[in-house]
Amino acid sequence: MAMKKLFFLLCTVSAASLWLPATAQSRTDPEDLRVEQRLAETIGLERLPNAPSQADARNVSSLLQMGTGNRGAITQNNTGVLANSAFVEQAGLSNQLSFTQTGEGNSARITQDGDRNELNVNLTGDRNEMKLVQDGDDNKINSTVVGDSRKYEVMQIGNNHTLNQLESTPLAPRGYSVEMRGNGIQLTIEQGRVLP
Repeated sequence: MAMKKLFFLLCTVSAASLWLPATAQSRTDPEDLRVEQRLAETIGLERLPNAPSQADARNVSSLLQMGTGNRGAITQNNTGVLANSAFVEQAGLSNQLSFTQTGEGNSARITQDGDRNELNVNLTGDRNEMKLVQDGDDNKINSTVVGDSRKYEVMQIGNNHTLNQLESTPLAPRGYSVEMRGNGIQLTIEQGRVLP
């Protein structure tokens, strides 16, 4: 009797699956994708937030955390008309994120694929762009930026890296790119100067 019920259940499930739509996605090399593209591929376009209406276009953020023990906080304080945006993905385990941007027209793209990475960013100003990627394990970024129209790209890749960034002068360069590979690299950038 139990076998008949099991056979009937399997036949019912098989028949029902014929009516379900099938979907497929092609995977490209993750290194070739921007954070937004990776996020869309990972969770699907239908789950991404729609473009904001004119009434609520002051701040947009998207946070995806796939691993366990990840914690993230995004705070956006808009002081003008242009929208601020922050797109975050933390695919690994036990990653920590605290991100604050104050001003208008700021955008940030943050990825922490590894485990136990920490990111603390406080960005104040207008029309700033930040792209931060960590990729490995136990990496840390502490960043405080005060200024307008700056562009920063930071990438760490290896393990046990630490980057401390303090930028608060109008005379400093209008941004820079930092790429740290290997393991155990520690770097401090203060108002446009690099300190080992």
